[in-house]
Amino acid sequence: MAITALSLSEAVANGHEKARPLARNLMRYLLTAQLTGSRPPELGKIIAPNNIYFGGWRYGANAEDADLSVTGWCTVALMASESVAETPAEKADLRRALDSALRFVKQCTYARHFTYMPNSSDDISNIRNAIGALLLTLYADDSQLLDSACQDLDYHLPNAVRVDENGDYPFYYWYYATRLNYLRGGYAWEAWRTTMAAQLISIQREDGTFHVYGSESSLTEPYSTALGSMILRMCLNDVPAYLKQEARGF
Repeated sequence: MAITALSLSEAVANGHEKARPLARNLMRYLLTAQLTGSRPPELGKIIAPNNIYFGGWRYGANAEDADLSVTGWCTVALMASESVAETPAEKADLRRALDSALRFVKQCTYARHFTYMPNSSDDISNIRNAIGALLLTLYADDSQLLDSACQDLDYHLPNAVRVDENGDYPFYYWYYATRLNYLRGGYAWEAWRTTMAAQLISIQREDGTFHVYGSESSLTEPYSTALGSMILRMCLNDVPAYLKQEARGF
């Protein structure tokens, strides 16, 4: 749902007004499904502000816990939804939702690294660092946690011939790290995008699809091809309109 909302918000930002009604409906759905005290009773119990999962999302709208992966998609989708929010009340709802989401993201940490869920020390990975660092960057939260995550990611440039330990979902990692490094700019972006583009071109088949490997081998190639195409698009400096808006701060 979040990925669809993100795609539709991008379409609206690029001038496709026919996508606006559905994009606004999905924006409201994501706001409703967030684990907060304003969640409708029919979706499950109210989540109090002192709950460690407050502000996050999970795979089901009636969930009572949250994780960094789903929260990452939902948060980025809501940031992009600024292009479809039409009233002061909707903009205020987005602000509250993003404030709460960032609070949850900061709960998903251990030893200055990002983790899948709060209070977890055994699931640190490149992917989680990329998700957490991107969300902090989008929200202009300049903290030591962000510096630590970016420093770690700088040691993990894309490599399409092997899979790093704890980094065996390469396309997922590349997707988030590409957006993060674009927003960082400078040498970090140039080093990442040139390496990433070369790696993607080296594994792209003649029919345009991208090979999957690692734990993503169990997924279908439309998954790797969709993510690969979006990553390559950005590495060639063809940046989604909504991301350019996000880079100016929400």
